[in-house]
Amino acid sequence: MSPTPFHYNADNVEDVLLYKPGGFHPVHFGDTFSTIADTAHPRYRVVHKLGYGGFATVWLAQDLANNNHAVAMKIIIADRRSSEVELLRYMDAQPPHPARKHALELLDHFQIVGPNGTHDVLITEVLLPLTTLEGLHLLTPKRAAHDNIAFKVPAFDKLTADEWLMGLPWPEVAVIFPRDIEEPSIIQSRPRYVVQPTEIHEFVKPYVKAEKDVLSAVIIDFGNACLPSDPSSMVCTPLYYRPPEFVIERTKIQDLKSRSRGDIWSLGCTVYEVVTGVPLFYLNGTGEAFLRAIEQKIGQPTGRDGKWITNQDNTSPGTWKLDFKDKQFEDLMRQMLQVDPNDRTPVKDLINHPWFGDLRPGSHGM
Repeated sequence: MSPTPFHYNADNVEDVLLYKPGGFHPVHFGDTFSTIADTAHPRYRVVHKLGYGGFATVWLAQDLANNNHAVAMKIIIADRRSSEVELLRYMDAQPPHPARKHALELLDHFQIVGPNGTHDVLITEVLLPLTTLEGLHLLTPKRAAHDNIAFKVPAFDKLTADEWLMGLPWPEVAVIFPRDIEEPSIIQSRPRYVVQPTEIHEFVKPYVKAEKDVLSAVIIDFGNACLPSDPSSMVCTPLYYRPPEFVIERTKIQDLKSRSRGDIWSLGCTVYEVVTGVPLFYLNGTGEAFLRAIEQKIGQPTGRDGKWITNQDNTSPGTWKLDFKDKQFEDLMRQMLQVDPNDRTPVKDLINHPWFGDLRPGSHGM
């Protein structure tokens, strides 16, 4: 692959080379967006940048129809239709459930047409990234990153975008120049839409510390989720969260029951990582290497050469190797991280496990 013709200071900015047809939509501070195409009355105005990912950029915006209330605007790349909208609306259509408040709330959705194509735009409330809580020393920093978890701060509901703007530092514009120029000081181009996300720590500190006892966790990324009635034919789960049967028996992953049992394994890996701060399995090797890692850490036999081994085959279940001071937590892990999917405890029973009875910080020593 030949090198790109441009170089840029890529610290904390999205991939500039994806500003092309099918890629990111160029956004400038002050841009306005209407919920209905070709409408002369805009609804949202961009005032700052909050973040970015591989498939979207996220901006702080004013809701011009709601007293300049601050909202988050997520603009998806043109080549990707967002499944989040369907998933979030599906959850809203279900009977009320106390856990719904822990999933992202969709305030608005529309599409825009720009130089790089048609983009889905999601409007949500402004949430606090997990890393910000760690930076404010309100959570113990973990070595594992959880980009799909944020926190709801009640005080944010009362802040206007103007108040956010007054308290946030102005972001830096990324510098871009041709690779054949020896002196980076000779600037070829400085597109105003390539900016670093704002640093929010100092501004949010008094609000967060005043309400630290009423913060609630929110799952924010449903980009690869699917409805139970329409399971995806692709396995998007990273290898280190993927249940072993999805590695061995690829032909059965579209079965809803198999997926539900696989989710229990993935949830077990996630809970382990959130509690300990490190992934249970972390490797970028092949599926075979992953299965060997399971044997080494869990101590249970797995399939070899594409063949699935279960306890029904009269094989030894092996010796459980994970050991914790908190025996309730160890028991929870045992119930979720069974190599044979038929041996995993159903979710309806897991939610009544005594370990979930008290999740106050510091209540579970590992």
